Amino acid sequence: MSAIVQLEDFYMMRLSVIWHDPTPNVKSPVQLESKYTIDYDVFRQTHDLKRFILRFRLNLDSFRTGKRMGYAIDSEILGIFRFPESIAEEEMQKIIRFNGTVILYGILRGEIAAITGSFPGGKFNLPTVNMVNIVKKVENRKKAVAASQVKQTVKKINKKKTN
Repeated sequence: MSAIVQLEDFYMMRLSVIWHDPTPNVKSPVQLESKYTIDYDVFRQTHDLKRFILRFRLNLDSFRTGKRMGYAIDSEILGIFRFPESIAEEEMQKIIRFNGTVILYGILRGEIAAITGSFPGGKFNLPTVNMVNIVKKVENRKKAVAASQVKQTVKKINKKKTN
């Protein structure tokens, strides 16, 4: 069975980890709330239409009662993916978003766990996420932004016509 997509290579573009000590004088564990955002961009190589670049970004901040504590993580990873000739366009567009983000998130999880293992807060494992929901949210947001930009452009054109 051949692969539906192949990760050719990946590169960490940015990985910043900051530890905000929540309890400098307390020895017991402190429960923190973590909030994260995930975003990505898909690019296609013009000279090879079966080759895609996925730029995946994750930001995470930890809080306790509204105050930043624990880990603050800012990261970006770039993956280069290749599809076999037999995969149709619509399928490639779905796979690069769903499978590509899952693959890069998994790599990022390992990198962050390895780096944070030597921090005072100990190893941090990224939470399990439902990437299907995340991809749908990101795609809906991108469509809304594009629609808004079209509206603004139409307004500018109409304004020039009336002047």
